[in-house]
Amino acid sequence: MIAACDLVLWSMMAFMALSRRVVAWAGAVAGGVLLVGLGVVFVLVGLDKADKISSTLGVFIGLIGLALSVYGVVLARRALAQQPTPDPEQEPEPTSEPEVSGQSVSGTVEGDNIQIGRARDVSIDRRRST
Repeated sequence: MIAACDLVLWSMMAFMALSRRVVAWAGAVAGGVLLVGLGVVFVLVGLDKADKISSTLGVFIGLIGLALSVYGVVLARRALAQQPTPDPEQEPEPTSEPEVSGQSVSGTVEGDNIQIGRARDVSIDRRRST
């Protein structure tokens, strides 16, 4: 029973990956055909008219790109607005040992921490004059 379900799931995943690949290739072929078609049209209409057509197409493509970037900014700001803000009066409980995960350390860090430049091994030997 489990093997049959796994087989069905695997075949569905393989079909989805194949369909993505097919869609990607179809898009690439369609883009290529469109570019060749535009080239043929530009040759047939002449250099002056081809220049005017390509300028007009460039304006509309630029406006579409501007609209999509504004839409992306609006979505990002909405996502930031929906995040809950932490209560400033409620301080987190200090932990006795910091949690280490990859290259980030959480917990309490005391003293100076100056980092300048690229990430690399740094040897700091500073003496404080009192």
